[in-house]
Amino acid sequence: MRLIFGLVILALAAVSIESRSAGTRKTVTKNEFFDKNIPDGETSLNTEDFENAKKLPKESEQAPKESEQAPNRAKRSTVDRTAMENPTMFEGDIANKGLNKSTIYRFMGQANPNEPSGAMRNAIKGAYARWPGAVIPYTISTQYSSGARSIIADAMNQFALSSCIKIIPRTTQTDYIHIMPDDGCYSYVGKNGGRQVLSLDDGCIDRGVIMHELMHAVGFFHEQSRPDRDQYVEIVLANIKDGYADQFEKYSLNQVDYLGQPYDYYSIMHYGPRTFSKNGQDTIRPVASARAQGITLGNRNVFSAIDIKELNLIAQCSGSGVVTTPTTTTRTTTRAPATSCVDQDTNCQLYASSNFCTVSSPYYTYMTSNCRRSCGFCPGTGPCVDTETRCALWQQSNFCSNPYYTVELRRQLCARTCGLC
Repeated sequence: MRLIFGLVILALAAVSIESRSAGTRKTVTKNEFFDKNIPDGETSLNTEDFENAKKLPKESEQAPKESEQAPNRAKRSTVDRTAMENPTMFEGDIANKGLNKSTIYRFMGQANPNEPSGAMRNAIKGAYARWPGAVIPYTISTQYSSGARSIIADAMNQFALSSCIKIIPRTTQTDYIHIMPDDGCYSYVGKNGGRQVLSLDDGCIDRGVIMHELMHAVGFFHEQSRPDRDQYVEIVLANIKDGYADQFEKYSLNQVDYLGQPYDYYSIMHYGPRTFSKNGQDTIRPVASARAQGITLGNRNVFSAIDIKELNLIAQCSGSGVVTTPTTTTRTTTRAPATSCVDQDTNCQLYASSNFCTVSSPYYTYMTSNCRRSCGFCPGTGPCVDTETRCALWQQSNFCSNPYYTVELRRQLCARTCGLC
């Protein structure tokens, strides 16, 4: 599920914001990714930017840890999550004016937040601030360097690979997003009308952060704000910065649309575990039963399977994009005999490239049954080699003996080093 922004644009009175400390973030005028001394002109990405995006590192150089979703989880040193914690914005990075827990129902096109949820669900579903035809025109600031442009191109590519959402250079369109290094990381949710800024400032030039902000622009709110979230996560109020507890509010059923999807810990739209932390400790975490299963939270550099499905649902994709994905719900599938090495799902290669084959992915069980070939789960089908260059390093971290990693995963990545062939 993701929380979808309403279409109605109302003239709301200015909302007084509780005085809060802005933190210790410094204003950066120039770095390797942008130069604000250059005038903010409007341009677009070019072929070279997308070619450079293909050359970006895709894997972490660190050994895997049990808290990571996968051994090859991508990381970038350029990200600063506090840049998404603007105290004057709704939930830290949502820029829609006048939006807060008291006025959100007005953005959803509701007359009264106290009406029965069933009476308002249809109004919400019919009032999305969607981009016509799932096409989002954009411009990008001339202040960005080629390095920043390639990372932004990489993030945009993920939408093209996973959905029928089209993020295209603006020509004459009235409604469009302008990507610029304004102040932290933020975006408007949905189509706001006219030129709407999507800010990627210092600490924001990271594929996952950019994908997160673009998801806001498409029309999604944060995952942990859905009304049933207390069944899945717990908020640790003692660790939240003073005056910031309202950034963890949840919406009522009459304000959101689940799009028929289960709660998604791994969504790119989920708060990270230490968002708005005052002491470096977790402010939000999975409930105890989920932690016992090794479940962690989102804020990664890839879409989850549910992210992909919802992108295509909101875009109403038909015959294009990815419209079927493995979920954590019960699914009946006709499987081939266990001895055959075939994929049962036409999207297996896409799922495999999104790290769904890894042991701590919530879709791992699905992949072992339905995507054996793409995941390399078929024994005796390949030479005795390591497919990872970091196996020796991982062995020092007990990768080959830690039961957290299955034998199938060890065989897939480090068969030779772990002595599995």
